Amino acid sequence: MYDEMQPLNRRDFLKLSATAAAAAAIPGFAGCASPGALRAPDIDYSGRLILGNCNVVDVIGGRVIRDRDIVIEKGRIISIAPSGATVDGVRGTIDARGAFLLPGLIDAHCHLTIQSCAAFRLLDVSKYVRQIKTNGMMQVAAGVTTVRDTGGFPKMLHDLVRDYEKGSLTGPRVVYCNAIANIDGGHPDIKSSDVSAMGPITMAFTGSMTLDFTDRRDLMKKLAENVEHGASFVKISMDNRSLICGRGAIAVYDDDDLKAIFDFAEKKGMPVAAHTLMHYGMKRVLNYPINSLEHITGDADVADGEIDLMRKKGVVIVPTLQIGHNFAFRERYAGLPERYATPFIENELRIKYDYLSRGNHGAYDPHLHRLNMESIGWFRDPGCEEMPNQKKYMTDPEIGFEYLVHGPSNARRMKDAGVLMGCGTDSGVPCHYHGSLWREMEFMSRAGFSSREIVRMATADNAAIIGMKDSIGRIEEGMRADLALFREDPLMKIEALRDPLLVLIDGRVKAGGDALRHRDDAAGVGHYAL
Repeated sequence: MYDEMQPLNRRDFLKLSATAAAAAAIPGFAGCASPGALRAPDIDYSGRLILGNCNVVDVIGGRVIRDRDIVIEKGRIISIAPSGATVDGVRGTIDARGAFLLPGLIDAHCHLTIQSCAAFRLLDVSKYVRQIKTNGMMQVAAGVTTVRDTGGFPKMLHDLVRDYEKGSLTGPRVVYCNAIANIDGGHPDIKSSDVSAMGPITMAFTGSMTLDFTDRRDLMKKLAENVEHGASFVKISMDNRSLICGRGAIAVYDDDDLKAIFDFAEKKGMPVAAHTLMHYGMKRVLNYPINSLEHITGDADVADGEIDLMRKKGVVIVPTLQIGHNFAFRERYAGLPERYATPFIENELRIKYDYLSRGNHGAYDPHLHRLNMESIGWFRDPGCEEMPNQKKYMTDPEIGFEYLVHGPSNARRMKDAGVLMGCGTDSGVPCHYHGSLWREMEFMSRAGFSSREIVRMATADNAAIIGMKDSIGRIEEGMRADLALFREDPLMKIEALRDPLLVLIDGRVKAGGDALRHRDDAAGVGHYAL
């Protein structure tokens, strides 16, 4: 299924050593062993392509339009017609056989250049390399055609994007911020040098994931460099406490820093996204012209007035609800505190542990998964407070449990108040693998959102949040042909989104092509069928 990996050269080794070291140092980033391109069928895209016999999901209206043919030309949808309509200039057809067609899913919060593994071992560098190069493929295989990368190693990310565009790696369309505009000592508060001496030595090859600015001049210089290298939004980090076991208070921006960042973004016409896992950061950033909040407030119940202020200011949110589910580990405690021993949390723990022990992890490297399973034991030995002294860095599970206490109700109240809400994974976090948007959507369902709401969030609403509502997120004439086929109706059953049958980006098959049957007719037109 997967092409062979090219041998590692010295440059790749150094670059990914730094990346792996730095990624392992940011476990609370609140992203098959062989990478490459998923093999695609040899479809002739020089003319029109018909994706026929589809049941089209209208994500805005929350309904299914049955028996439709989608005509695609030059990567765009040019018509939607009843099945069997005559079309000129066709060079290929794909018979969907009544499958349900959605706009390509969008992951509005992830980290493509993090390998989702807590442990860093120099002997495993080649596996970290492979995994980072596989992350994009895992997203596409899960039906995700566009992602918003909310903090990565810029040079590495640019290499990945070029490889996606060339087709040497399979990956989604990427909207990105480059490095996070954090103050030195602010979140994420672990540096690559804390984990490996190679990190700072080789950072020149990867770029830094964080600005770590020390004064105003340093801040403005680094913001300008971020934009020069293709950033389309600015990401800031507003927490005042570390997420890491054994850590406490961390550095925060002063008011002049924040004013300078927002003034810079306004002059450049760029939105600003804020990491706000904690109520402190959410309350503070609402005093500024913030565009989106990343993560739901997980340590307190948000006040009604704060939610109303979000709505009035047009602030959107990507809640990444499942990070509470991902961060919460029983091993943190001798016995689960009574506060957390609720039916909802107990059920989430059951689902999480079942996924980790027996779940479908896609193309995630099995060896790295074993390292993640071993790292869970760190909460018992050496224990949360002692972990940093042994260079073992994991998010404190108490943050995850509090997120499960407060997050779902905060998100429901925001939705009910009319706040625009998206859907994202934060994949790249240890034990949280790329291609897991289905896990976020199923968590949202268990948290009280309807399937219709969730499907819209993962498509049209996400497209609006990332600034692409005029080209992706809906199946309409003139839109990009980013499409995903599913066997069952996701409006009736959100679990249908676990297993896409076929995925197209810009009208080209990127995943699922292995299952297509093929014949050519006498005129040389290629006919494919599921």
